[in-house]
Amino acid sequence: MINKKTLLLISLVLITMLGITVVSASDNNDTTIQESTHTTEVQTTSTVNEDKIMEDTYNNKPTKAKNNMKKELTNDNILKDGQTNVDLEESVNQDVYLAVPLNISYDMETSCVIYVNGESYQCDNLKAGITYTPTTLDTLNIYAVGDAFGTTNTITREVNDVTIDFKIDTSVFEIDYNKNDIISITGKPEISAGGQTYYITPGSQITINIDNTAKTTSILDDNTFTYSHKITQLHDFNISASYLNKNSDNYTVDVFLGTIEVSLNQEFAFVNETVYGSVYAHRREVPLSGTVILKDNGTTLKINGSIITFKLTNGRVNFNFTANQGTHNISATTSNPRIEGVYEDFQVILPTITIDKNSLQDVYGIGETVSISGVLLFNGEACPVGSEVVLHVGQRSIPSTITSDDGSFNIGFTTQEDDCPKQEVYVSFMNFNSETVNITILPDIEITIDDTVYTSTEFVNGNPVTVAAYVTLDGEAVTTDDYVKFYVNDQPYTSAVTNMGDGYYSITFDLTSQLYNTEDHVLKITAEADGMVNATQEFTIESTPTMLTVDDIESASIRQSIVISAKLTDANENTLTSQDVTFTFNDVTVLTNTTNENGMVYITYTPQSVGDVSVTINYDGNDSMGYAPAVAVTKTFSVNKLNTTITVAPVEAYLGDQTSITVNVADSGNQKVNGGSIQLFIYGNAVIDEATLSDSVEVVDGVAMFTYTIPTSWFVADKDVKVIYSGNDIYNSSRNSVKAVIKVKTREANLVLTQENYAKLGEVAMLKSSVTSVDGMIDGGYVVYKVNGKVLRDEHNVIVKSLVVDGIATLSYTVNSTVGVNITATYTNSIYDRAKYSITVTPTVVTPEIVFNDVRMNNETLTIDASILEGDNEPVTDSIRCTIKLNGKTIKNGSKVAQYYTEDGKLNITYTLPAKYRKGNYTVEVVTYKTSRYNQSKANITVKNY
Repeated sequence: MINKKTLLLISLVLITMLGITVVSASDNNDTTIQESTHTTEVQTTSTVNEDKIMEDTYNNKPTKAKNNMKKELTNDNILKDGQTNVDLEESVNQDVYLAVPLNISYDMETSCVIYVNGESYQCDNLKAGITYTPTTLDTLNIYAVGDAFGTTNTITREVNDVTIDFKIDTSVFEIDYNKNDIISITGKPEISAGGQTYYITPGSQITINIDNTAKTTSILDDNTFTYSHKITQLHDFNISASYLNKNSDNYTVDVFLGTIEVSLNQEFAFVNETVYGSVYAHRREVPLSGTVILKDNGTTLKINGSIITFKLTNGRVNFNFTANQGTHNISATTSNPRIEGVYEDFQVILPTITIDKNSLQDVYGIGETVSISGVLLFNGEACPVGSEVVLHVGQRSIPSTITSDDGSFNIGFTTQEDDCPKQEVYVSFMNFNSETVNITILPDIEITIDDTVYTSTEFVNGNPVTVAAYVTLDGEAVTTDDYVKFYVNDQPYTSAVTNMGDGYYSITFDLTSQLYNTEDHVLKITAEADGMVNATQEFTIESTPTMLTVDDIESASIRQSIVISAKLTDANENTLTSQDVTFTFNDVTVLTNTTNENGMVYITYTPQSVGDVSVTINYDGNDSMGYAPAVAVTKTFSVNKLNTTITVAPVEAYLGDQTSITVNVADSGNQKVNGGSIQLFIYGNAVIDEATLSDSVEVVDGVAMFTYTIPTSWFVADKDVKVIYSGNDIYNSSRNSVKAVIKVKTREANLVLTQENYAKLGEVAMLKSSVTSVDGMIDGGYVVYKVNGKVLRDEHNVIVKSLVVDGIATLSYTVNSTVGVNITATYTNSIYDRAKYSITVTPTVVTPEIVFNDVRMNNETLTIDASILEGDNEPVTDSIRCTIKLNGKTIKNGSKVAQYYTEDGKLNITYTLPAKYRKGNYTVEVVTYKTSRYNQSKANITVKNY
C-alpha cells in the first residue's frame, strides 16, 4: 500500500522532471496542476523539427522541444488516497453465451451499481459480483459505478448462440388418448455452449405450444419442467416447447376418434348389378350416433341426383348402389367426430362375348351344321370354367357351359328351311350379349359370268368395258328384270343393269385408276341372283401406255443454274399430273420432280465442271394408277467456264504504314470466286505480299488480300494499281487497272515540351519533349530547339538535335539569364507532320529555411548555431550575408550593422552582449539578404538570459 508521504514524494519527483509547479487548492484536498513559468518557448517563421535541441536553463541538459509545447495532467490521472484501479476486463474474461449465467465481479470488497446495456443492478459486494443471464444475442456493454472507485472502464462482450435440447419424454406420445384424458409433458432442457452443458435456472419460464396456443410453466429446482394438459377436443394436436426463441421438435398427440367398418355382401359384382352393404361406427365397441356420408372412389353416392346422408342407428346403417365396371373403394365418413372407414378393391366385372366370324362360311345350305365358336372374358381375363352361355338362333336358345381354361366355347345348330335366306345369331351370358352375326342360307340357284358372250376382251386402264352374266333357276334361264344385281370389286353397281334376254344380263363401265389399284391389278365382278346366289369372276387390267417429250437444251455455264423441262402424256396425248419424273446427269446425279396440272415437270440443275453433260429423263410408271413406264429420253449439252470481274477496295494509309490491299473477284453471276490467284502491280512493279513473301495471293471467298508497307520515299499522292487474275478450270482469267485507289497521307504528331526540374541561375534545367500520335508514343525522329527565336547550337556550332525514343526526347539546358527565355521545340520525321511547342524557362529563386540548432545566452555571450537550408533540407550552396536582431534591434559592430556570412549552409556566431541584455527573456532573430538565387528569409527564437 502506497501511503500519502510516498505518493507525495513520487509526485514531487515527477513535477521536477516535467518542469511544472503544484498549487494546492484552499477549499479542498484535490491537487490541481498548472503550467510552469520556466517552460522554454520556441517561436520561428521557419519549420522547427521536433528533434531540435534547446538548453534547459535549470540543469543545462539538452531536451527535445516543440512549438507551443505543453504537458497537461487531469484528475483522472491521479488516484485518491486508498483508491484502486478497477478493470472489469480482468475478471469478466470468459466467453458469454445465450441463457448461460455470467458472473460480473472484481477482486474488491465494496458495494456498487453494475450497468449492463444501460440497466442497473445493485451489487452489495463487488468481489462476489452479480449473475447476469443474457436473453438475446445483443452485444453487452458493462461497467460499474461505486463510491470507492468512481466509474470503471466499459467492456463489451458478444453473446454467442447456443443449442438447447429440451429432453422431452417422448413415450407419452406413443399412446392413443380419449377425450378428457390428461397428458403430462416433462423434460430437462440442456443448454450446449462452448463444449459445456448448462441447465435452465429454476424459476425461469418456458413456453409449451399446444397447436396455436402458448402456455407457460416454470423450471423446477431440479432443472426439470412438467406441464399437464386435459384433452377437450376429439382431434389430434401438436405439442412443442420453446425457450428464448429456441424450439423443441414438434410432437403429435393422437386422440382416438373411433372406428368405422364398411362391409359388402359379396366379393365381386357384374356391371349394373345392385350391391348391398352396411356400416358399423363405434368407439371401442360403443356405437356412435349421428350421420354418415358414403363415397365411391371419392365421389359421394347420390340418389336421383341428391346427396344422401344416412342416419346411424345403434352405430349401424345399410346401403346399396348400382355397380359400374372397375375397382371400387367404398368409404364411409361420420360427421362428428369425423372418422373414415374404407372397403378397398371391390371388383366390378364387365363380361365380354366375342364370336369368331372367321370360322364361318359365306353361305350355308339347308340342313347343314353351323358351329359358332368364341370366347367369354371377365374384364379381359378368361371367365371361370363352368360359366353358362346361351346361343340364340332366331327364336331358338341353345345353352352350353365353358369347359376350357381360356374361356372359349363352341356351340352348334342345324339350318332349317325357315332360316333362309339369312339368320341372325348371337351368344349371351346373364344379361350380356355378344354382337349379332348374319348367317346366309340359300336354296339351289345357279349363276355364271360368261367371258365370251357380250363381254369385252380389252381390259386396259382407262378403257370402257362390258361384262355379262348368265342366270338359271332350277336349270331354266331367268328373264325377270331386277332379278340380277352386280358388284364391281365388292361395291354395288348403281347404274341400270341391261337384260340381254335368254338369261343374260350385262353392265358397262370405264376402267379407272381406282379400279386398277387392286392386288395384282385384278378386276372382280360379282353377280347376285334374288339376293341369295352369286358368282364371281376376275379379269386382269393392263396399265396405260405413257410418253415423254423433251426439248433440246442450250449450253450452260459452270455453277450457273439452268432449268430443264419435260412433258408426260398417255398414248392419247392426255397429260398426266402428279407423276414423279427422274433426271440422271452423266449417270451420276439423279434429281426428281413431279408433273403439274399440264403434265409438265421442271428441274433446276447446276453443273459443277466444264465439258459435255448427258441427261437422261425417265418415267418409271405408276402401278397404283395404272400408268406404264415411258421410253427414256437422252439429251446432251455443253458447260463453259465463268467470266470474272476484278475490283480493288480503296485504301487510305500513312507513309511507312503496313496496310492491306483488298482485291475482290466475282463471276458473271456476281458470286464470290474461290481459286486462282491475283497479281498486283504499282508503278509497274509487282507487289510482294509481306504475309506470304509471294507476288501472287490465292482468291478465297472472292477476296485476295495483300499485306504491304507504304514506302516512306513515296510522295503524298493517290496511287494507281494494275490487277491480274489467273483464272482456273472454273473461271476465265481477267485483268483491271484501277486509278487513284491508294490514298497516301502523313500522320499528325503532337508535341508537348515540359521543364522537369527547378533550376537556379547557372544550373541545368532538364527539358522533356513528349511526342505522340493517335496510336500512342512515337519512336524515331528528332526534336530541334530555338531559344528566343534562334536555333540552339552546341559549342561546335552544330544544331542540337534530340533523338525521340519511345515518344521521349530530352535536353539539358543551362539557365544563364536572370530573366525568362522562350524555348521552342520542333519535331521532325519524314512520315509525320511537323509539330511545335513553346515554353518559358525562368531561373528559380529559393527562399531558404533557417533552422536553429543551438541558441543560448550565458550572461555576457550570445551564441547561435543555425542551418540555412533549401529544398529537401539541403544546405544552401552560396555564401549568404546575414544580420542579427535582439528584441527587434539590429546588432551593430561599432556604428555599422554587424554582418555575418554562411559557410556551407552553416551560420555560427558568438556575440558579446552589452550589459543591458544580460538579464531577462529576449527574442533573437536571424535575417538573410536577398541574392540572385535566394530570397530574403527570417526566423526568431525566444531565449532567457540569467
